[in-house]
Amino acid sequence: MRAYIIVALSGVLSVVGCTTSKTAGPNEDRASVKHCDDSWEFGRGAKYSARWVTETRIVIIAEGDKPGSAYDVCLGEQNIEIFPPRYELRWKSRGTGTAQQTPFTVQEQFNVARGQKSVSVKDRDGDHQVPIKDR
Repeated sequence: MRAYIIVALSGVLSVVGCTTSKTAGPNEDRASVKHCDDSWEFGRGAKYSARWVTETRIVIIAEGDKPGSAYDVCLGEQNIEIFPPRYELRWKSRGTGTAQQTPFTVQEQFNVARGQKSVSVKDRDGDHQVPIKDR
């Protein structure tokens, strides 16, 4: 079980850490939702793809280079209440390891509206509209 801390500031709920919560969105039927910690910096330079896994579930894949081997990478849903959900790529250094760029591939599955054509993924380079391909 992964521990996480919830901080409430001015009525805004923020999940701290790259965590999985049991909060269900409009199409999620109590599915786990992964959120990236706001204290992690936005990643950059990734190539994104998305494909259908079932009629209402997709997998988003991010591939690229992280700044060093000690960086953890998080691909999660933005922690804001909007529909359709938006996603983000973030990373954070554990502080040890090489400073040489290291390849990464990260993928996560999310529930989305049936028939949705694309998803939005935010990173340091901005918002990316990623088309959802057929299975």
